[in-house]
Amino acid sequence: MSNQHMKIARTVFGWACALLMAFPVFWMALAAFKTEQDAAAIPPLLFFSPTLENFHEMNQRVDYLQHAWTSIVVSFSATLLALLVGGPAAYVMAFHQTRRTRSIMLWMLSTKFMPAVGVLVPIYLILVSMNLLDTRIAQSEVNKLALYLDASPQTPRRADAAALDAIGARTDDDGFASLVSVVLGGEVAKLAPELHRMRELGLSPVGVLLAFERRAAQLVQLAARMGPRGNVPSFIKAEVAAKRVFWKDDRDLTAQLERWRGPRLARLVDKLVGLHRALLADSRNAELLFSQGLAEIARAADQRR
Repeated sequence: MSNQHMKIARTVFGWACALLMAFPVFWMALAAFKTEQDAAAIPPLLFFSPTLENFHEMNQRVDYLQHAWTSIVVSFSATLLALLVGGPAAYVMAFHQTRRTRSIMLWMLSTKFMPAVGVLVPIYLILVSMNLLDTRIAQSEVNKLALYLDASPQTPRRADAAALDAIGARTDDDGFASLVSVVLGGEVAKLAPELHRMRELGLSPVGVLLAFERRAAQLVQLAARMGPRGNVPSFIKAEVAAKRVFWKDDRDLTAQLERWRGPRLARLVDKLVGLHRALLADSRNAELLFSQGLAEIARAADQRR
């Protein structure tokens, strides 16, 4: 093979590698101009009708320009500080060397020998030795345990293994629990503030709807185990005692299972599935469709009071 052919082959190989590495970035950028339905389409869509609705919605939910400005200030400040410190230091080591200059330069170079991920374990051990590991999480768990035992500095309680197991249980939908409780419990008057909180937090309607679907699936399982004529409060208490239901969900599940049983529960599942499809089909009006759907479900639950 001639040198010309080798040069062409190396060029083609280099461009192929570059395109392969750049493709994920290109695909993410492309997804920004897709609707939610187009982005989740299978097979993936290369040709589609672009939209700027995602950027508009993002700017409505969070102050993106403020966050971008913060990033710019931090990055430029860090660069300026590095130049102010590193520039004079480099000048001194280049033109006014001492017997320690070579050792310092070798030490600086040695910091590049190991990738950043290689120092994660030492950093972790340092945090452990300084008692800085999970301090916020630990405080949260202590507060949860105190709430569960009804304990306080004035009325201390002994925590046994059963109490630790109880607070260790958790649900996947803690962040959506209040909204799920309001809607499925038929508390129509509280729905508007909960929806406002959801918008302030920038939560995706589809993501929140998944929490409703999981709760509906849980209600279906509970209703199947209880039977058509079971006593809901007694049944839920037995489920809590058997640790099949988290103790914090006792009250909500009791209220929801009393409202959603039999054909009503089946209609609730169908309603949630239909709402999910509607959100995927019309992402531009997702929040409006989501709010309307939840209002209908809350009113239906309220009729059972």
